[in-house]
Amino acid sequence: ENCCHNVNLYGDEATGLFPVPYDFDITGMVNAPYASPNPRFNLRNIRQRLYRGRCSTNQHIPATLQLIANSKSALYELVEGQEQLDSSSRKNMRSYLNSFFKIVENPKTLDKKIIQACSGSRPR
Repeated sequence: ENCCHNVNLYGDEATGLFPVPYDFDITGMVNAPYASPNPRFNLRNIRQRLYRGRCSTNQHIPATLQLIANSKSALYELVEGQEQLDSSSRKNMRSYLNSFFKIVENPKTLDKKIIQACSGSRPR
């Protein structure tokens, strides 16, 4: 119950649990015109990234990023395959994905914006 904000877990002990996220309208990827960032984070807009992961889970970052890297082309294909999106929306979504991969594929930027930006106590 404490694990998942805007995520439902499905499955059972035999098949394992898998997360299904929802409520994307305030994400930078969707960039809904009515969305605004939570004021407590002092962000300019919803497309400004803020890593809020816990330092105690930093050991999972490499494996998580590998899963995302393995899905990189599928993410771009998903954007391109959405007939409901106009070309401007597709372009903005590609740009948002590009900026994410620019961060995580550069070791210095990854360290500064994610590894060192974690919240809470540092792992020992």
